[in-house]
Amino acid sequence: MDTLGTISLQIAPCAETEHRTEALERLRYLAQSGKYGLLLGSEGTGKSWLFGQLARQLRREGVAVAQLNLSGMAGLELPYQVAGRLGLGVTTSASLLEVWSRLQEYAEAGRSMKRSLAFLVDHIDRADESALVPLGRLMELFNWNCGWLMASRSPCPSVWQSFFQGRSWLKVELKDLQPRETAQLLARDMSERAIAAQFTSEGVTAAHELTAGRIRRLRQLAELASVAVEAEGLKEIDADLLRSLAAELG
Repeated sequence: MDTLGTISLQIAPCAETEHRTEALERLRYLAQSGKYGLLLGSEGTGKSWLFGQLARQLRREGVAVAQLNLSGMAGLELPYQVAGRLGLGVTTSASLLEVWSRLQEYAEAGRSMKRSLAFLVDHIDRADESALVPLGRLMELFNWNCGWLMASRSPCPSVWQSFFQGRSWLKVELKDLQPRETAQLLARDMSERAIAAQFTSEGVTAAHELTAGRIRRLRQLAELASVAVEAEGLKEIDADLLRSLAAELG
C-alpha cells in the first residue's frame, strides 16, 4: 500500500490550518479521481470529523457522497445502509435480493450517466468480518471511477490488510497533536466559548500529557475546564485543575 503523506492534524471548526487543508486536499483528490484511499490514525485524532468536512466539500462541488459507518456492522446489514445513503428508498422489510437489485440498477445508471460518486466508509476496524464480502462486492459494482475512502484506527486490523491486497490503495495518516498544536487548539476552544481565562504554560503541558494529544479527549477536557472557570470565576487554568478534571473523565 502506498503512502500519501503523514499529517499532524489540527482540528478546529473555524481554523483553516495548513495541515487540515493538506489532509482535505489529499482525500479530495482521491475521491474525485476514483481512487482507493485509507485514512489511518489513533482513536480521537479526528478521522470522522475530517470525513464530515470532506463530504460537505465534495457535495458543494457536485459529487454525490455516501457516508457509511461500519461500527458494529454485519455483512447482511451493509447493503441496506448503502441503499439508504444513496436514497434508494429501501426499507428493512425489503428482501436482500431486492436490495442488491436496486443497488445494481443504481450503479448501472450511474455508470451510463458518468455520475460523480464517492463512498466514505468510517470505522472499518469496528466492523464484523462478515462485512468484508459484501463490501468487496459493492466496490466491484461501483467501479466506474467512484472514489472509495475508508477510515480505521491505526494499526489497521490484519483482516483488513488482507482485504486491501490486490487493490491499489493510497494511505493518509493522522498523528496526534504536538504540544504547540495543543496550545493553539485550547486557546481557540476557549475563544469560541467566550471564556476569558487562559491556560498557564504548565496547564498546556499537563493538558497535552493527560490527553496524549488526542483531539476528542482534549476537547472533553477543555469543556470541563470551561465549566469550572465559569463556576469558580477563575482567571487561569493550571495543571492542578486539569489533573482533577481528567480524573473525572476516567
